[in-house]
Amino acid sequence: MVFFVAPNGVGKSSLYEAARHCLLGFPKSKSARQAIRAGSQRAEVSMELTVVDGTVVSVTRTLTRTGRTSFAASRGGKTLSEASFVDLLERSWSTDLTLCDRLAFGDLETTPRIKKALPIREHLANLLGVTPLIETARSLKGAQAVASKTVAALRSEVAGSEEKVASLEAGLDHAETGYQALNRELRKLRPRMVEAERAAKHSEAWKTYRSAAAKYNQRVQEFLADVGDLITIDPTNPDVGLETARQEAADAVGAAQEAMQNADRAAARAATASELLESSTQICPTCLRPMSREERSSALLSHGETVSRASSVTEATSATRADAKRHLQLMTDLSRRFDRLQPPNLPEVNDPGVKAITELEALRASEGLLRERLGEARAKRANALSVLERARSDLSKAAMLRQAAREELLLGTTASVFETVAHRYLADRIEPLTRDIAHRWKLLFGSEGLALSPTGEIRMRHGDRHLDLQDMSGGERAIAGIIVRMLVTASATRIPMVWFDEPLEHLDPRRRSGVAHTLVKAVAAGTVNQILVATYEEGIARRLALSAPDLVTVVCADTEPFN
Repeated sequence: MVFFVAPNGVGKSSLYEAARHCLLGFPKSKSARQAIRAGSQRAEVSMELTVVDGTVVSVTRTLTRTGRTSFAASRGGKTLSEASFVDLLERSWSTDLTLCDRLAFGDLETTPRIKKALPIREHLANLLGVTPLIETARSLKGAQAVASKTVAALRSEVAGSEEKVASLEAGLDHAETGYQALNRELRKLRPRMVEAERAAKHSEAWKTYRSAAAKYNQRVQEFLADVGDLITIDPTNPDVGLETARQEAADAVGAAQEAMQNADRAAARAATASELLESSTQICPTCLRPMSREERSSALLSHGETVSRASSVTEATSATRADAKRHLQLMTDLSRRFDRLQPPNLPEVNDPGVKAITELEALRASEGLLRERLGEARAKRANALSVLERARSDLSKAAMLRQAAREELLLGTTASVFETVAHRYLADRIEPLTRDIAHRWKLLFGSEGLALSPTGEIRMRHGDRHLDLQDMSGGERAIAGIIVRMLVTASATRIPMVWFDEPLEHLDPRRRSGVAHTLVKAVAAGTVNQILVATYEEGIARRLALSAPDLVTVVCADTEPFN
């Protein structure tokens, strides 16, 4: 932020004009010669500027008293033509030089005359690539005007039958409106039908599940009734009861088997001992001691009794084992039978209830009625169109009139669509800028009102009235110009600097300070990289430089006028 401070008459505006002419060229008018002062034959301005890629461009322009101009520029040691220089600026700053002039420098007159609106719409149209849409819409409107004249001429030629044709067209429009309305109702009904069909399908799934579950429960009850005489199981958990009974039967079979094996072993040992006693002499085969006849007889008797008891146990246990095996087989068969009673799978969706089927039937009835009415409407529309075509065929120019009218409508509709699309793209970029402009105005004036229209016009609301720029007070106009130039520059271009010539001149002391602080804040926030203000308000400039020495520089000019 640079404050160029000098009293009036020293030449602040000369510096301003020099920068403007160096970048944009001397004006093509007699006023350009006013840049040549103090009897000189020529004026020369030079500048160095950094473009977006970081390279430095040097440019020099000269103007002779006779109005001849010359241009010289270089970039990185390479000479640039004026056309290349202009193209470089427009590409670096994303704008054409006309808008650059309005934004970077504004108006030089002490009492600025009101220029036309800022060409921000045209600039954004080029930036966003919608200029072809706008130009196409303009061409289409021109073609529509030609078509409108053709339609008017043809209508005058067939005026004798126009009333009948118009009445038939109105009837066709009415039939078409009814047909389209029924079509819309049918399209609206379709999503509900889809949802109702899905719900009805879920309801049928639940109905099937409940039927299968009832059959399953009935078979379980029948099964429990069949096994009730054999075993006692918990009806709420029959599979566990069956498994327990089967395991108990298997345990009984194992126990009987083990008892038979024990009896067989005891019988075998007794028989072996008896054989040894019978074959041996008077010696005990077990302890190898001498035995009396009585002891031997007693031992043989005991072993014989053991064999007899073991045989009895084996016989009894064999019967028990057979019964246990039969019971085990029965329990196994019952378990397999129960396993075949598979419960139905629970549906994965919530049960919508039987009302879903009723609703689907009601919707299908509504759809059928709508289709009947749609068929009637289609026939009515076709009949109206047929009658209308016959009426039009009686007119020698009717076909040409219809074609011209359709062309006129198509051209107008297409132009409107193109304009609407272009306006939407532009409005999306301009609306945030408009809100920011209104916000900045409210910060300075404490009231709402300032607005930037999509066409680039600045307006302000006062109560129920909307004031154009020329209707505002000098202070309001000055501040509005500052705010709009700053924000449009930052939002719609990449122009790195904005120059102001005496922007505080038409303001009261409080607003002078407020505007100056706003400009400093804009630099601090990165809104614009560089701001130069030519002013005689040295006090304000010094105070701002003291409060923000890293942002604000004050340059005081000599008291002698610039020549």
